[in-house]
Amino acid sequence: MKNIFIFVCLIAVGLVTKAQTYPYCKAGLFSEQTYYSDISITHDLNVVYGSNLTFQGNPIDLALDLHYPNLIIDPLPLRPTIILLHGGGFTSGSKSDMTNYCVKLARAGYVAVSVDYRLGWDAIGGGGSCNGNIPQLKYAIYRAIQDVNASIRFLIEKASDYRIDTSSIFLVGQSEGGMTAIHCAYMNQVEADTLLAGASADLGKIDSATNTYFHTYHLKGIVNWCGTALDTNMIAIDQPTLTVHTWFI
Repeated sequence: MKNIFIFVCLIAVGLVTKAQTYPYCKAGLFSEQTYYSDISITHDLNVVYGSNLTFQGNPIDLALDLHYPNLIIDPLPLRPTIILLHGGGFTSGSKSDMTNYCVKLARAGYVAVSVDYRLGWDAIGGGGSCNGNIPQLKYAIYRAIQDVNASIRFLIEKASDYRIDTSSIFLVGQSEGGMTAIHCAYMNQVEADTLLAGASADLGKIDSATNTYFHTYHLKGIVNWCGTALDTNMIAIDQPTLTVHTWFI
């Protein structure tokens, strides 16, 4: 539980610095303190943001969960949004893994979103970067980037429905979710074609798949919890990034 507590505090404390600069903030919001009660939180579950093909070629709808203060109770016209991505080696995990974190963040005033992205590749045993079909692993990474990009475009399209401040979107990922977050923030198509060669020819572009929304976005910040980057040279300084790695002794 200690590592979970530290992680939640890093989100709440690390990101509050950015949120508190906005003129619509109220004392106590967007901090590590609980502002709203559980019954004040709205949960919109299994909202479909797009569809695509699995690694086996089967069609699949992709969904996300939104958690946010009730729009009647919370008077703010815009709110910072935190998107959370689960881990699991691109073979397992789901958006529900991040529900507890989302609810905690929603009770602090954020719009908190957990996202399902496509899973699956020819892994051996529990998967991992040292086992299985590595070219297929690269395709799994590419599909995840496509889907998370699509989920952000969807949220921008629906921003008025949830009072999302599109200039204040944060992306948080755990393990493979952290890896996906880094690449969604920093990877362009040229880099994708170099580091994940051949994927675009088979799967399409990283920023125009899974749905037909074509919004561009600039993330306010990224939190990478135990993820990695294919090439750290792609990381720029224009988007604050917090990287956290934990060890169990």
